[in-house]
Amino acid sequence: MALSFYNKFLIFFLLVTLSLLRSQDVVLYGGELKLSLPHSYYNGKISKYNILCEFYPNESVIKGVENLLTEWIWNVPQRKLYFHLYPNNPVFRDKGGYARIIESYVNGTEVNVSFENENQDVFSVTLPFNISRGTAVNVTLIFEVKIPFVKDRFGYSGKVYALGNWYPILAVYDGERWHTNSYFSYGESFYSRVAFYNVTIRYPEGYVIATTGVKVYERPYGRMYLEGQWVTPLPVRDFAWTSSKYYKLVSENIYINGKNVSINLYYLPKQTSKILRTLEIAKQALKIFSSLFGEYIYPVLN
Repeated sequence: MALSFYNKFLIFFLLVTLSLLRSQDVVLYGGELKLSLPHSYYNGKISKYNILCEFYPNESVIKGVENLLTEWIWNVPQRKLYFHLYPNNPVFRDKGGYARIIESYVNGTEVNVSFENENQDVFSVTLPFNISRGTAVNVTLIFEVKIPFVKDRFGYSGKVYALGNWYPILAVYDGERWHTNSYFSYGESFYSRVAFYNVTIRYPEGYVIATTGVKVYERPYGRMYLEGQWVTPLPVRDFAWTSSKYYKLVSENIYINGKNVSINLYYLPKQTSKILRTLEIAKQALKIFSSLFGEYIYPVLN
């Protein structure tokens, strides 16, 4: 591609310009790029993640910029925010993976990050000011992730990249303490608050991407690359995705509770014989779960 990733991430900030109140200039990467980072106000109790990333499957690397807009809702003042960095847990580092924070900003001011546990998968961001109830905070993190060669919820298994728990995510504060548990390999042992997501992924032609949320667009980007954007119209607990050169896609709509839900089934060629059965299970699950637990509120099931 013609431009370096760190030049192109300037485009990312256009995604959040509607939320800007004022800005100041900072210099990134040794003077390579000077840009305006925002002081933002997010009018809402639910956080919003804006993420731009580039996926390099040949190197098993993701390079990304994350912008978190959040409002402190508790009466207890804070001077730090805590984040999970699950890909940096030893279970992944032992398989060749890692994650690192390259630079970090709060409301346009560069800040320090520090690991807070022995496993180095929880870090804190020191704020340039105390926050109290109603304070809006804009955290920007430039990060890099190396995907380990392991068949797991996060890893590469030869044909499929599974990308759960792949980005820095804000830990939960419950009014009394921060929940900063380290990564746990078994079960769905993750605690995070629901949030809105706006995620743009750039990836090589020939790869298929399946994600949380609804696809806004997919279009050519540069030479032999594509760019896709996905959003969550309603809050979700996190944002996961998967990618493969070998994925096939079949879609079907189901009418349930007075609305259409699109079911998108991504499968490998060797799984072709299971398509109809899997689609039927998905449809029945939507009907049964909606009846027992409440309406499925999202427009898509991937």
